[in-house]
Amino acid sequence: MRVARVFDVSLYVLLALAHLLLIVGEGALLPQGIGFPVAVIALLFVDRWRVIGLSGGLINCGAVAAMLVTGWELTGEAPETRLVAAAHLLCYLSWLVMLGPKGVRQYWWLLTLAILQVAVGAALIDGAGESLYAALLVALMAVGIWTLTVFSLYRVEAQARAQELPEPLRGRSWFRQSEAWPDWHLDATERWIGPRFVLGVVGTTAVALGVATLFFLMIPRFWLLPRSDIDDAENDPIRPMTGFSETVQLGEIGEILESTEQVMSVQLVDRASGRPRNLSDYCSHWGDSEPLFRGTVMSGYRNGRWARRLSGGRFEPLQTHPDHSSGFRQDIVLEARGTPVLFGVHPVEACVIDAVDRHAMFHAAAGVLIGSEKQKRGRVLRYSLFSPPLPTVKPQPQVPSAMSAQQELDYLALPRRGVNRLIAQARELVAGTAEIAAAEKADRLVKYLGGEGFQYTLDSSVADPSLDPVEDFLFRRREGHCEYFASALTLMLRAVGVPARLVSGFKGGTINRITGNFVVEQRHAHAWVEAWIDKRWVTLDPTPAARSVALQRLAENRSLWKDAGQAFGLSWRRYVVELSLNQQQELFYLPLQRTFEVGVDIARGGLDEGASALKNVMVGEMPGDGWLVLVAILFLLAGAGWVGRKAWKNWQSPRERNATAQRREAVPVVAFIRRFHGIMAAIGYAKSSAMTAREFSFSVSRDWQEPLDRLGLGEFPGQVANEYYAVRFGGRSLEKSRLAEIDAELGRLDKGLQRAIAEDASRDGGQSVDA
Repeated sequence: MRVARVFDVSLYVLLALAHLLLIVGEGALLPQGIGFPVAVIALLFVDRWRVIGLSGGLINCGAVAAMLVTGWELTGEAPETRLVAAAHLLCYLSWLVMLGPKGVRQYWWLLTLAILQVAVGAALIDGAGESLYAALLVALMAVGIWTLTVFSLYRVEAQARAQELPEPLRGRSWFRQSEAWPDWHLDATERWIGPRFVLGVVGTTAVALGVATLFFLMIPRFWLLPRSDIDDAENDPIRPMTGFSETVQLGEIGEILESTEQVMSVQLVDRASGRPRNLSDYCSHWGDSEPLFRGTVMSGYRNGRWARRLSGGRFEPLQTHPDHSSGFRQDIVLEARGTPVLFGVHPVEACVIDAVDRHAMFHAAAGVLIGSEKQKRGRVLRYSLFSPPLPTVKPQPQVPSAMSAQQELDYLALPRRGVNRLIAQARELVAGTAEIAAAEKADRLVKYLGGEGFQYTLDSSVADPSLDPVEDFLFRRREGHCEYFASALTLMLRAVGVPARLVSGFKGGTINRITGNFVVEQRHAHAWVEAWIDKRWVTLDPTPAARSVALQRLAENRSLWKDAGQAFGLSWRRYVVELSLNQQQELFYLPLQRTFEVGVDIARGGLDEGASALKNVMVGEMPGDGWLVLVAILFLLAGAGWVGRKAWKNWQSPRERNATAQRREAVPVVAFIRRFHGIMAAIGYAKSSAMTAREFSFSVSRDWQEPLDRLGLGEFPGQVANEYYAVRFGGRSLEKSRLAEIDAELGRLDKGLQRAIAEDASRDGGQSVDA
């Protein structure tokens, strides 16, 4: 395949990748998706078959139209309007250049536009598409290095064809040393793109990727330490955080219960031994059938809407480390959901965010833990929760047992309208005794909702819009998901005088078979109830077991490929996209520092031992083992010198090694080219320092053609140059007989040219006398 054709295909693949990166970055197919058919049309119909193409005037008109369209796009109100408009302008301009006549300048324009598209796409990318964008960027780098290398070859070929240089030496092997032309080095077989070229580009790409990775890992990430409310909490640890109130419409959780999008990855570590522990076993000791990752608490209800109002307390900074070394640590990697809530298994004694001494904020009365209120959606948040040792006496409260008078009123409050039938039904279920205990009331209500009359489903459609959604669930549909069951139980407990609150979070998860971590997905979102019984908060879950059965069935059908993809995605986000300064210190800086310090200590100790042994030798007081130390040091020094010498030889390029070998063994070979140059200089035709040996031979053949032909040496200057290059750069050795032939022909050349010059001089002198 011709170099020009390879370059065209490579260039348009690069441009298509740049358009694809812009599609991923902006998250929209149009207009940048038009670039794919434009690239195909330009490759086939403009560059190869040359049947169509835009003239300079049409390109200028198209550029003006592109500017007008971009100006119109700038009138949008979205914050990223300017970047999007700039991205579209780059696409329009690249299409115009692709469809027009192209030379070297236009090719550079296209390469520049592709790089600008990648830069704008990187500015537009969101957290969800960062992994794909990064993978495509690596592919673009490889294609870019290939394209630029072929572009250089394309330009060299064009210059070679333009100057009509003579045929180079031919060979049979792809792996012979290069032959030298006046300005370029060409493959001995005249194959411009061969295995050596491809392997060279692959090696260059690998080295470039390695260097880029090294720089990426070692550059400190100061920009990933934004100022936030947590930073304020560090500066003012007694400052309370208030006003945390959000609302959630009943039924909205059903939209995500079928999603397998990862929410967080959890690893439980025994602090005493440092070994991972099974999270499900740990939670069973606290009385939970499955891990419950507590989120937030909702107390106020009205017409299907829960309000997350946290009364009776305030957010206070939580200590970063407990005052004891026992217990457990939950290492959590959370895909930020645009909420400040830090999910985790309670009880929690301390929290450290991103392994830095930053305070999380804890609302003790509600058992709610939050981090920065400005955590960007789509980012990864790493934090560790510290939990106490396993309880020796069951049951033990998992959240602080606190209840103020105001809280009791809030947790007993019922809507004024819409839930009258619910209240009556709850009171009827617990009727029969005047003084029934709160635990018995809760047990009867849970059994009622878990009976055969109710079913679990993800369908949240309302049968009768005129009813309150909870009453519609209880008396019409009698089926729903966890939010409906938990809402009904919360309101029914309040109706019979038991303070209750609704808790949202996640329940259960799956173990990744690759990493061993406990993985929680969107489908594990859950809502449950906490009731105030016997002066402590008791967890109640009225949702039927059908939910757990369905999730277990999905977990059994989970493929190993999904676990591997999930593990790769988590590692990519953790060690590439969200690599923090603290992680760099733990993974790279501190190990390098420790290794360097150990090496320095070893070297210092060895030098001290050597100096001491040498001193003892000089004073004649060498101890018994001192000689062994001295001999060992001498052997080490000799070995280091030998290794250094071998490394230097291996580090030298093949050309340098050949040059060294020729300087040692092939001095006579160089003599014939020097003699040739000396013969020509003696007759006044000296070689210029700017000329190569082959250029000089060509000029001798051209300017001295007549006397050379008379001597039968018309091809001799070119042969001398070819033999010289074959030995000097091709690694070939000349036989002694061939050296003798060259020496004899050089003698003929010297005498013949001297005689020709003398004849010309006498002829010119005779003509002068006759005149």
